[in-house]
Amino acid sequence: MTGLRIEGSDDLQRVADALKAAGDGGLQKAVSGSIRAEARPLGLRVLRLGAAEMPRRGGLSARVAAGSAGVSSSLRGRVASVTVVLRNKGIDLKAMDAGVVRHPAFARADRDRVWVRQSVPEGAFRRAFAAEATGVRSKAVDAAQGVLNDVARKA
Repeated sequence: MTGLRIEGSDDLQRVADALKAAGDGGLQKAVSGSIRAEARPLGLRVLRLGAAEMPRRGGLSARVAAGSAGVSSSLRGRVASVTVVLRNKGIDLKAMDAGVVRHPAFARADRDRVWVRQSVPEGAFRRAFAAEATGVRSKAVDAAQGVLNDVARKA
C-alpha cells in the first residue's frame, strides 16, 4: 500500500476553515464526499501511469495496473489534507517506487526456487502523481466550492 498526500493547499485550507467556522457536520461530510469523488480517479490514473513504466514481461505491469485506489480527506484537523492510497494485494508498491521489485525465480532441475531482487524505474508512481495532482487539486477545491454554492443558494 502506498499513500500519496496533498496537505495544506491554501485553497483547501480556506474551505476547511470556513467549514469549521460554520460548525455544520453535514456540510463538512458533503464537501469531503465531493473532494473524494474528484480525487479517486487520480489514484487509478497514478496506478496505470506507474504500471506503464514497469516490466511487461511476466505480467508485472498488468498486475500493478489492476490495483485499486482509495481516498480519504480530513477537513477537521489543524491541516486540511487529502490522502490517496494505492492498493494492490501481494505487490509492494512502495518498494517499486523506490526502484526494487522482489519476485520468485523459477527452479531448474539442478536448483531450488529462489527469490530475487530486480531493479525497476525508481519514482514511477511519484512522477505520475506529480503530473496528475495539479489538476486534481483545483478540481477538488472546485467541487467543494460547488457544494458550498449549492447550500448558499438553498438558504
